[in-house]
Amino acid sequence: VQAGLALSAVRFPSGAISSTQLALQLAWDGRFRYAAAERAGRAGNDALRSGVGVDRLAGTLSRYALRGAGVRERRVTLVGGRLEQVRGGAPLGGAWHWGLETAGAAHGDAGGYMEILGSAGWDAPLDPAAALRAGARVALGLGGGGGLPTGGGVIGRLMLSATLQLNPGVTIGVEGGWLRAADTALRAPVAQGWLALALEPPAGADGLRHGTLARTEWTATLQHYTRAARRSGDARTLDTVGLKFARALSGHLYGTVQAHSAYAGGAGAYSVGLLGLGVTSAGRPEPWRVGAEWLMGAAGGGGVASGGGAIVQGLAWAGVALAPDIELRLGVGRLRARREGLATPLVELSISRAFAQLAP
Repeated sequence: VQAGLALSAVRFPSGAISSTQLALQLAWDGRFRYAAAERAGRAGNDALRSGVGVDRLAGTLSRYALRGAGVRERRVTLVGGRLEQVRGGAPLGGAWHWGLETAGAAHGDAGGYMEILGSAGWDAPLDPAAALRAGARVALGLGGGGGLPTGGGVIGRLMLSATLQLNPGVTIGVEGGWLRAADTALRAPVAQGWLALALEPPAGADGLRHGTLARTEWTATLQHYTRAARRSGDARTLDTVGLKFARALSGHLYGTVQAHSAYAGGAGAYSVGLLGLGVTSAGRPEPWRVGAEWLMGAAGGGGVASGGGAIVQGLAWAGVALAPDIELRLGVGRLRARREGLATPLVELSISRAFAQLAP
């Protein structure tokens, strides 16, 4: 574990933001365990977690009923994702879980609102098979944008949860609770539903995690919007830089989560969060392959006319192997807001690095 101080400066060449920050940092060492990408599909085992080091990835759908003195009452829907680790040994035969979650407004006249929170919780089984569980979770983090009065940005949530494991790799859950802003009157009852996919196999009686090596990809990407509608009424080009995470679900099907932010086009603070599914013509490029993906998520900020925030994106791509684990891709697609406003063709250039990591 390491602690330190950091000094940073932010300059926006196309805007007026210019600032200097002092930060306190806390870091700890971890291991990035993986096998060569060409081993994907083979059986494997390990005593430790691999790759991202988390047990499950959840897609979330949340509903806030905003209220409070001076707060315009409305209902806001958010879509997002959560990464979680799970550890047994908790009281009542339960488990501890903690993680990181993000979400963005998709409906409710709050386009541009985004939040990121750290969470921790506990749950315990309600049946002998431990498929049905109940528990509680607390979350603390930052939220802002979309006209929501979060003051300095600190928000917290307290939630009660119920979950059902459908099979070893899929869990669904519902939660209900309360949200509060730290320094404004903003408060809201919260309802949330989620679907989680296991990223790691559970440890067996022998202490090993037994599973199948799945192709996992981290991708750096540039996107170019040809006509990004603005709230001012015009439409201009816009460029984003992004990061994608993808995990093979079968030989030709993969799941993906993505984050993109504008770096050119006069739309500073415009950001996108997406999740969805994709298909490929082959599990790996040999040396070529093609694919397509369909994504949904939230976008906002930067004066872009993203409606209520909900967006969908379709993309077709072709890739060529530069090395056994490196692929260069060129894609074309279309992104549009679910409501009026943003609807644009896009071009994407990306490069991915593949690994093989244990999956259930």
